[in-house]
Parts: sequence; C-alpha cells; structure tokens
Amino acid sequence: MRSISLLLPFFSLAQACLPGIGFGYNPYNPLGGLGLGGLGGLGYPYNAYGRVGPFRSQANHDQIRNPSVLNCATLDESCRWSNTNEEEMDWVSGKNHPDVARWHSTLSSSTVPDIGAGALISAQRRGWEGGQLVSDSLPCISPGLRLTVTAWKSRIGQMETQPKLQVCSRNVKEARFPLINCIEVDVRNGMPVTVAVPTPNDAGTPGQIVLYGNNFAAPEGGALFVQDIQLDGILDCASARNGDQHPTLVEPLAMPSFGGSIGDDRPVAAPQPVSIPKYSTIERNSIEPIDAPANPFKSFASSAQVAPQPISNDLSPSSSSEVPSGLFDTCLAISCDATDYLNCNFWRSSGGNQWEIASSKRVATPKAAITTSPGGAERFLVAPFTDDKEKQFTLVSETVSIPATTEVFFCFYEYFSSRSFALSICTDDNECFYKRNGVENLEEAPEWKVRCTKMPPGSYELRVHAENFGSERGELGFLPVRLSKDNLASNLIC
Repeated sequence: MRSISLLLPFFSLAQACLPGIGFGYNPYNPLGGLGLGGLGGLGYPYNAYGRVGPFRSQANHDQIRNPSVLNCATLDESCRWSNTNEEEMDWVSGKNHPDVARWHSTLSSSTVPDIGAGALISAQRRGWEGGQLVSDSLPCISPGLRLTVTAWKSRIGQMETQPKLQVCSRNVKEARFPLINCIEVDVRNGMPVTVAVPTPNDAGTPGQIVLYGNNFAAPEGGALFVQDIQLDGILDCASARNGDQHPTLVEPLAMPSFGGSIGDDRPVAAPQPVSIPKYSTIERNSIEPIDAPANPFKSFASSAQVAPQPISNDLSPSSSSEVPSGLFDTCLAISCDATDYLNCNFWRSSGGNQWEIASSKRVATPKAAITTSPGGAERFLVAPFTDDKEKQFTLVSETVSIPATTEVFFCFYEYFSSRSFALSICTDDNECFYKRNGVENLEEAPEWKVRCTKMPPGSYELRVHAENFGSERGELGFLPVRLSKDNLASNLIC
C-alpha cells in the first residue's frame, strides 16, 4: 500500500506534464502550442465552471440512411451530434453557460445566436486545444455532401488569435486519430455558410462529420457559436467504394492501340509546349486577378502576334544549378503531356466522381460542354457536372516537395462554364492556397484563363477541388502546365 500511495502523486504529476491525445499535434493551428495560460478581462480561470452542461457525451449508434437526419437547429437532445472525450473542451447549449450573454457582446454582430445555439467558450488556452462536435455515424461519407451552418466567432484581438471553425470527416475506425481531412469555415457572423464535406481516408466505410473549434489563443479567450446545421446530398456508398482512379477519356478518337485511359504503359516524354496567351489574366498570390503588363510574355510570343502561340525556345527554363534538387523533376511530372493522348499519370481522381479527359474535337452539346482547347493543347481535363448528384470532383497529385528557400508558383489553365462552379487547390492538410468561383467573372464570357499561384513550402499531395454550388450543369476545365519562379510564368522551372 505504501508503494502504491507513493506512485499515485507521481502519476498525477506525469499526467499534468503530458499533452492530450495526439501528443499536442494540431496541423490547423498556425500558432503551434505557444499559447500561454492566464486570465483576461473577459476570460475566467481554466475550468472555473467545470464541464458546464455538455451537450451529449455519447454518440447515438442507430443506423443513418439519410444525411438530413443530422440537421440541427439548436443543440438539444434530439440532435444527432455529441461531444467527444478526446478534447479538452466541450460544446454546450448556450442556455447552460453562465457567461453566454457576455460573450455575445464580443461578436460585433447585429444578430446574436439563439439561446440554445451550440457554444464553445473558453478563457485563453494553449493553441492546440479545442472541441469536437461529432455527428452520429453515417454508413459512408461519399463526395457531394454539403454542410450549411450559421456561425459566429468572437472578434477579440488579431485575426490570427481568433477562434477557428472547421468541418472535418473521419472514419469510425480512426476515431482516436488526429483530424486530417478538414476544411475551414469562413465564419461570417450570423450568415449561413455552405462548405463541401471533405471525404475521409476511406469514403466507402462508416464515418462521422466533425465540427471542430480551435485556436483559442487570444489573451482574453474566445467563443464560437453554431446553429441551423443542415446537411444536403446523397449517400452514394457504392460509388464511394470504387476508390481512386485516373481520369478517363471522353468519346475517344480512333486510338485502338491505347484505349484512351490515363495510366497506360506508353513511354512518357517531357511535357510538350502549351501556349500561354499574351494577354491572359494572371493570378497574383491567389487573391486578385490582374491584367498582364503590356508585354509580360515576350518570350512566349512577339508583340505582333495576337493569337496564342506555343512557348518558344527563347523561354529557357532555369538552369539545373539554380533549381533545388528534385524540383525540376517535380515540374516535369506535375505538367500533363498535352499532346494527342494527354498523359497525366501524376494525377488521379479521388472519390466516386471521376475527372475526364476531353477534346474540343469531340461531339458534345455546346451549352453543357467546353468546346475550345487552352493554348496549343489537344486535350484537357474536365469535371462534368451533368446532374444534381455530382457536386464535387477531386483531383489528387503524387507527393510534391517545395523548398522553403525558393518561391514556386503553380501555373495552370482553368475554364468555368457556369457561374455556380468553384475551383480550389489545397494541400493534403487542407491548406488551400487558391480559390476562385464563376461568380467573380460575371461580366466575362467563359474562356480559358491562365493562373499562377504561389505554393506553400513542404512535402504534400495537391488536391484540386471542383465544386458546383448551384443547380446549373456544365463542365469545369483544368489543365496543369508548369512550375515557375514568378507569377507571370516568365521564369519556368522546366
């Protein structure tokens, strides 16, 4: 007994020094674990009220067939959401929190959450701590599910220290793993926001959707509120079990020896030249489009040329001595071979909806299909939104390694045939460094545009998401071109 009593204080001390589940790891917190404890004007001591009125601590394991069952206006016992024992913070119903009115005053909003809205409130905490509101289990989480939520966050301190809300997914068998498949919600206090639910690692097996609040790093603490959770879409578990595939050819020409699918065993040559029009719109730092200067692509085409021309030999890629090891090979691999057959072995479709290879020579309905090619390319990739079931297409690359010592820009073509379409490019940690939708080009006729966006450093897979936020049908076109050292594609790496 004496030895046991001596061990108990030591065990308690050891527990106090260790991080929580996941060893303190959180890929979504930009501040790392550097938050300091303490009190603020609006805060209160950590755990001063204990675990106040947690919503539900246990999931309901009844089978869910219709995702709309997860709809939840405010947190009450009929909602199919619960807290998890994996996190330091609990979601509560606002009516059960003693300080909810005081936190409403920090929202800087003309509207405030309902009294029963879900609340995640804390004094200042270590940055990696958060709270998970987890849905009851779904038989699968297939592509195309969309979650709408009305949310608020406290507007205290700098933007980087304000709370964050993410929509995540995970497989039931991975319930105790750190969250990886997440998309950050652009919280617009009091306004409904819709996001595509990311697919988990195995979209065809049972999974859960998670509302994850974190980054409570301001000295005064922070608060998140959610209400009117709505899930739309269809659970297409059969398609979700198909796994990743390379894009397939749409209406192939007479090529019996190749079959037309990406992934065949033909020798892969270096990417062929793809032209960049002289007056294309170039994306600067993934934020605002700008018109190209008077002569930004002098090596692409002479000033007398108006029609797009292939990249000329005058545009020499950076010498190998100037390019970090492996980056030249990555540039070659990331670029689709844009000749007759379009070899894109570096890319694959993920989920139930498959990207396809298209050509302007195919027989297609003009209103529903892209009928022009980008630059000198014979073929290109399309996400075909042909019915209401197809809301999201995901294209995944092999792993790329971008050095921190060199600025690298990913240059590609995009085409929006509908204003309801959106395109985003992210890392496999769901750090999105490019986002654009068709609404931004309301006054422009649909056409191929060149974009160059800065890539974050590190090793990761690229994920290109094509989404349809409305009911319009058509195609979203995409063609990766090259890597460049600038956002005007004037200093290509390969």
